[in-house]
Amino acid sequence: MMVYPVKHSPLLRQPEHFIARDELKALVQKVTHNLVNIKDETGEFLLRLDDGRVIDTKGWAGWEWTHGVGLYGMYHYYQQTGDQ
Repeated sequence: MMVYPVKHSPLLRQPEHFIARDELKALVQKVTHNLVNIKDETGEFLLRLDDGRVIDTKGWAGWEWTHGVGLYGMYHYYQQTGDQ
């Protein structure tokens, strides 16, 4: 994230980075690894619907909108960086 605290001074308008690029990349890789390998071992996050269906809202055994949000973010990160 870049912050431009001063509007009118070219010197002070330089972007300010809160985290180093390598540190950010390491965090993204860690989050991606955890997202891909997440499992609901206890069944705590199973969603039982009235029609009898059971949806795994945490792991990859089922599909919920939250999975799409994670994949969307991973895809855009890949588009910007090419990092697989």
